[in-house]
Amino acid sequence: MDAINVLLDLVKASGAEIEERRRRALYAIADYCTMSKDLTKYFEEEGDYSSDELVDVVLWCVGAVVVMARIV
Repeated sequence: MDAINVLLDLVKASGAEIEERRRRALYAIADYCTMSKDLTKYFEEEGDYSSDELVDVVLWCVGAVVVMARIV
């Protein structure tokens, strides 16, 4: 999922400070998706994070990027 990597890049570029637990969750799903695209398997068997946790992290990141964005 390139979207997770792009999201991580956007958060970094925005200057927002991401909590370590959120960072770990995003890196975990990004690492998993590098080798497999089966997210159902991740959530049901292999993943350390629930879908609720990952949705929370993604929404936080999107919000952080939007808040830190500058209108040109």
